[in-house]
Amino acid sequence: MTVRSEGRLYTVGEAAKRLSITDRRVRSLIQSGELQAVHAAPRVMLITEESLIRLALREKRAGRPYSSETAMGALYLLSGESIGWLSARKRYEIRRLLRETGADAFVRNIRHRADVHEYWANALFLDRLSSSDDICRSGGCEGMAEYFELAPSELVEGYVEESDLPILKSRYMLKELAEPKRVRFHVVRGCPIRGRRVMPIAVCAADLADSIDPRERNAGMGRLAALLRDFQGGTT
Repeated sequence: MTVRSEGRLYTVGEAAKRLSITDRRVRSLIQSGELQAVHAAPRVMLITEESLIRLALREKRAGRPYSSETAMGALYLLSGESIGWLSARKRYEIRRLLRETGADAFVRNIRHRADVHEYWANALFLDRLSSSDDICRSGGCEGMAEYFELAPSELVEGYVEESDLPILKSRYMLKELAEPKRVRFHVVRGCPIRGRRVMPIAVCAADLADSIDPRERNAGMGRLAALLRDFQGGTT
């Protein structure tokens, strides 16, 4: 296949950095046709600059993304959980945003909820991490997959505090440059995750909604849409 581009071509990692999204989200946008790409070599995709510009302009028209604090607060509130760690002003702002936002716009607006880091780990350390209390699980993890009517994900995915990241990378011998990626950390600051085994339901749904797998994406989007309808209908 030949890609004609007047601009340069970007790797998945370069495109993710330019758009301030994850590599996984870039691949999802390629699959959906929102980004134009070509397989330049086995397991290597290049994205045209024109399609990056078009997407960036479309996202800009859709509005600025929420801050991490706002996004996480909104997801906790949608899950029926307290957001008492936030100021009264911030809680009011989040309730107003949730009353006015549809599911598609909401998913776009919460894309900066956490910094995403992906790693390779050997089987021994992967098993230890999976069964540990060092992360707060999310997405299609074993504890939530049945709720979303999905098979448990082979990926170990969860949320960690920014201050804990260097410790976990060392403890489980996580490698950023090795493939395949088997661990995904969503890194947050100031969000109450300590002591939890699993993230609130809306957070799990949001992470699934970012998946490149159609079943996971549809399950996440469907649950977020239902939670928003309940909130806007005054049933939460």
